[in-house]
Amino acid sequence: MRKGAITISGAKLTRESGYCQVFAPSTHALPEIACVKVKKKEEDSDTEILITKTESGLRDLGRTCPVANGIWAPVGGGGGRSFHPV
Repeated sequence: MRKGAITISGAKLTRESGYCQVFAPSTHALPEIACVKVKKKEEDSDTEILITKTESGLRDLGRTCPVANGIWAPVGGGGGRSFHPV
């Protein structure tokens, strides 16, 4: 969060929340991100977030838990895209 506030999957995040990682496996829908109006600042209610790619090691979860094998694999075999057209 750079400024403002959002909810993501029901959790409210503000700048004071600090850095938060959100994971979205290819087997699930992306989490919903919604802006939240800050009551204290009626004039300036802009929200700014920074989305980056992280390497967390979760792609190897299938080695430990076979049920999770492949859920972190890129859609379509991993041709460099992190999305798949519908």
